[in-house]
Amino acid sequence: MAGMLQPPVENLPALQRWSDVAYIKWKSVKEGLKKTPGPLNMIVSTFIINDETLGILARVLEEDPEANDEDGYPPRFDDTEDCSHMEWGQTSVWQTTDDRGKALLGSPVGVGAAYMLIQHKSTLGAKASISTVTAWCENLMLQIAFHVSQNS
Repeated sequence: MAGMLQPPVENLPALQRWSDVAYIKWKSVKEGLKKTPGPLNMIVSTFIINDETLGILARVLEEDPEANDEDGYPPRFDDTEDCSHMEWGQTSVWQTTDDRGKALLGSPVGVGAAYMLIQHKSTLGAKASISTVTAWCENLMLQIAFHVSQNS
């Protein structure tokens, strides 16, 4: 495709993964603010429509007794319902040492966030890791935040 453009584009950046694009965006924002890139605190995936991630979240919510409603039922999250039961303030947070946090970290969006830390550890910190995962709903779309900590 790039070779078909006039003039032909011959030097394309080596972007292969979501993490490449996310890192470049993070770095450009930091540089635009005239700040040296420092610790990254959070990686947020917004408007998630990936079926595998949605399925993992549904299972995580079923297994989380703290996510139950006032009647003791777990929240539903599937194709038949929207995620309005998870608006900000009704968020769920899981440690990545917990099976539910591990499941979300192993989801397609979680793998991308972890890969970004691994791929750019020279800039983001050799000991940076994802410590917690937060899920919520905004505009009827799922959002997940992966909280980054600098383990010493």
